[in-house]
Amino acid sequence: MSAQSGNELAARELTRAITGLLGVAPVRRSRVTQDGAIALGSVESSAIIRDLHPNLAGLGREGYTLRTETLNGHLTTVIAANTDVGVLYGTFHFLRLLQTRQPIDHLALRASPKVQYRMLDHWDNLDGTIERGYAGASIWDWQKLPGYLAPRYTDYARACASIGINGTVLTNVNADAVSLTPAYIEKAAALANVFRHWAGPPRRFGAEPRSMLKTLPDLSKSPFSNQQ
Repeated sequence: MSAQSGNELAARELTRAITGLLGVAPVRRSRVTQDGAIALGSVESSAIIRDLHPNLAGLGREGYTLRTETLNGHLTTVIAANTDVGVLYGTFHFLRLLQTRQPIDHLALRASPKVQYRMLDHWDNLDGTIERGYAGASIWDWQKLPGYLAPRYTDYARACASIGINGTVLTNVNADAVSLTPAYIEKAAALANVFRHWAGPPRRFGAEPRSMLKTLPDLSKSPFSNQQ
């Protein structure tokens, strides 16, 4: 497996999944040395991908291409995109093919989102209850944020990215106005700092009560991404 540092998340997902599915951990290399290799990256982060001159026109910042190419005389699966988040989405697509036992020996596909904002809308309350919720308490532990970040927050972000979700609303539409106080903004930002790695630069905060939209501060650098 060949990967550049800018695509570390995608490389880790590949390693984790292939090890679990096949029982053998892939070995990272700086160049392709045998058949069955996987080369991933964006044109900016990977010299290997850049030298292939992949056709990424029209894919935008979240699209990707999966192709079977010959590199250094070896058949190689190439996961290429314009950006790191596109590489991550492409990696999850490749893993879906593996998990569903689809043929991967002659790949030639391109994909990009047709919907810009793909959000998961929670109906969680700050006290941990969930409005019309029937499957337990909220996963957000507001009392321990921002100091403690539960591992499940990363798992949540990974799960969202694996199916192309790129935004989240942390609370329900009738959220308590306290969610807009500095203390809770800091808590939400701590969650955002976990989520942002899985969906690119964030755009806007989604935990505002409807009645207080006009008082919402600019949080363009805080929450989970809402990209194309």
